[in-house]
Amino acid sequence: MSEPTLTTVLDDLKLDVAYQLGFSRTEAKWSAERLALITNVINQGYRRFLFPEIIDNDRVPHKWSFLEPVTTLVVWPETTGTTSGAPSYDGSTYSTITATANKFYPSMVDGSFVFDTSENSYTVAEYVSATQIKVLGDASGEDSGDTFTMTPTGDYRLPDDFGGIVGSFYIIDQDTYPLKVRRVGIGQIHKLRAENTYTDTPQYFAIASVAMTGAAGQRQQALMYPTPDAITTLTYRYAVLPDALTASLDYPRGIEAHSETVRLACLAEAEVEADGVAGTYEIKFQRALRASIGRDRRDHMPDNLGKNKDDSPWLTAYTYDRTLGAIITRNGTPI
Repeated sequence: MSEPTLTTVLDDLKLDVAYQLGFSRTEAKWSAERLALITNVINQGYRRFLFPEIIDNDRVPHKWSFLEPVTTLVVWPETTGTTSGAPSYDGSTYSTITATANKFYPSMVDGSFVFDTSENSYTVAEYVSATQIKVLGDASGEDSGDTFTMTPTGDYRLPDDFGGIVGSFYIIDQDTYPLKVRRVGIGQIHKLRAENTYTDTPQYFAIASVAMTGAAGQRQQALMYPTPDAITTLTYRYAVLPDALTASLDYPRGIEAHSETVRLACLAEAEVEADGVAGTYEIKFQRALRASIGRDRRDHMPDNLGKNKDDSPWLTAYTYDRTLGAIITRNGTPI
């Protein structure tokens, strides 16, 4: 599908910001130093748009709906398979392992991969595809076409951009109602595991940080109990930790309706960089930000907020429908 043509992309922002900084609008004329400055100013403005300050009478900053997407997490039981050929070692850090069938999931990162013949264990460092992973260390000496086993601990890696869960995990089966996995404390998960190590459909979860090594930013994991006895897909929403705009990630987050707000945020930053003080673009950005926040709230508000009523038969029920305004009913009949 093609992108809407009014959507602002990184190249558009570069030209506008360059002009505001007093540079040429021809990118070929920019030095590496100027390009770095332009890019830095853009991402400062982009950050201000993504994480706005408190405005008007709000008590907390606005959270954009597009930064809380719906996704899935696959949690897995003991997994066995066969490798395709021998692992290849990069000579410094990682060995790439390929399976003969789809066996791998992103949540396997930090899991233990064991070759059945040698019984050597390796830590999964990176998910590549359903048939390929990278492990830490030199595994090139393992047998070609060997079988392997991965035994879960019940801890499953969450996406690298995971900034917190919104709500809960749900197991959605077309034959039943969605099953909510209940959130509890980390201590409760450890207590349950100590009391019983059986496997079944997960009923409880906790979120915990992964120990940092310094080679990457902070990551998080979901601790499940009980450990699943079958491959289970969990549906959930989470708060995204956005990436900066780059040549390969050149579309700002948010729908086209927010493009002008993003542009003004970047120009406001460029204005301060060039003049040392906020000016006209800051005022325009604040106005556009209020409009964008209003639209985001309106577009994601349910049409009907339900009834505010007393079930006593002589009292009037009030229903609010955002598309029609307030509807006053008596015994279910509009009046």
